[in-house]
Amino acid sequence: MSFVNPHTPNLADFITYCQAQGITPDALPVNSDYYQWALTHGIDRTICTPCGYPPIEYVIAVYNFGVNWLISWAPDQSFLALTALAWSGGIVTATTALPLADALGTIFAISIQGASPAGYNGTVSATNAGTTSFTYPVATNPGTATTTGTFSTLFFTNLRASLNILSYTAGPVSSSADQGTSQSLVVPEWLKNASLTTLQNLGTTWGRAWIAYCQQWGPSVTGLS
Repeated sequence: MSFVNPHTPNLADFITYCQAQGITPDALPVNSDYYQWALTHGIDRTICTPCGYPPIEYVIAVYNFGVNWLISWAPDQSFLALTALAWSGGIVTATTALPLADALGTIFAISIQGASPAGYNGTVSATNAGTTSFTYPVATNPGTATTTGTFSTLFFTNLRASLNILSYTAGPVSSSADQGTSQSLVVPEWLKNASLTTLQNLGTTWGRAWIAYCQQWGPSVTGLS
């Protein structure tokens, strides 16, 4: 990963950082407005470093907030056109109307919908097989495709589910008990008063990295220490 300007947050480097964190171009195209919106939110919410700290710490903090924002809000790519579906030996080769941006061999989760016969449809793990094709397993021959349907990526949907992003977190749990056992945790003061935004950021590695950066500057600046 190489930045154009490691001293100032900028869109080109933010996209590079997102891709290094696993947000591939097929999951979110490089021309998506969501990159700029996420970067703007990161800049607005991150205090610029005073003298004594390398600018790159501020830049990475901005980008971490942006990645966390994308995980919460960016859409999956939906109903992308397919032009052909062909089954052979338990593998379907799908041809896309538009070029794929990911590298050859990249594995990604998708759903196929609207194809006929219906045996081509479903949620599958696909492999990039070329500029305009991917493959996915189907054990039984569905027959000749009469309608090719569309496909949708599931990158953000699956990531939100794995991180439990869509659940509501009212605050930290300090203790729990049943009839035979109990346990308690020491909850830091800043966490007791955490805002809903802070609690949301705790849900991902990137959000926690942003909070860790902000906590260096004290309660009068961020309210997180």
